[in-house]
Amino acid sequence: MTKHSLLTAGLMLVTSNIALADSTLTGSPYMGVALSWDHMMGGRDDKLYNLFGNPLDFGSGSSLSAEELSGHLFFGTSYSLTGTPFFISPEIHIGRGMLTSQADKSVGDDDTFANGSPMQRQLNPKLSRQFTSSFVVRAGGNLGNSYQLYGLAGIEVSRFKYSFSYQNIDYSPIPGPIVTGTQSYKMSRWGSAPVVGAGIEKRIKDVKIGLEYRMSFYKRLKFSKLIGTAPDIESVSANFKPRVSSIMLRLSYVF
Repeated sequence: MTKHSLLTAGLMLVTSNIALADSTLTGSPYMGVALSWDHMMGGRDDKLYNLFGNPLDFGSGSSLSAEELSGHLFFGTSYSLTGTPFFISPEIHIGRGMLTSQADKSVGDDDTFANGSPMQRQLNPKLSRQFTSSFVVRAGGNLGNSYQLYGLAGIEVSRFKYSFSYQNIDYSPIPGPIVTGTQSYKMSRWGSAPVVGAGIEKRIKDVKIGLEYRMSFYKRLKFSKLIGTAPDIESVSANFKPRVSSIMLRLSYVF
């Protein structure tokens, strides 16, 4: 190997070491609060199975529909590769807000007649998301000196509550049964969903203000409840596949 070749190789090695030293990974922890406008959609199926085992349809074919403001607390660390415009940021969210969808209608029970007409049954089924948390990874780049544009992906976990009002019926009166009261039932489930989104932030000294959009796709949620004592047993069955979209206004402080 010639002296010229050795000199060239040496210069390349020194240059690569300098570039590596200039491109070190640095982390900046942060925490903040957010306010989001959440919209829940997706399919629902609510059924009451009467004494004869026949379904009364309260929600099949209809859609979940609910909108609500939610509050969030989040914290994470933003890692930047110095010498490049790119960053990556793992982040944890904890949110609270009552997002409720209700199917409000009465259904005629063709197996039970009162005064010569099918008895009208009511259920008023509700699905509510009460609490949510998520872990996401944001990745993007700097735009100019103060803006950051990014995409995100992760997993979201939420607690859902299903509730309904069941009519207590006395079948002995003539010419037909009568409603003697109602009972409320509640059931809870944890649901998980992949979440994706995108956002933009502006940094002003140690403060960041941002706007973010997210979409969560929950796995199917199922609920069931037997009501009464043999042989007078009815049951309620419901399943949902929620999707939640959120537009989030963020305010954070960089330590």
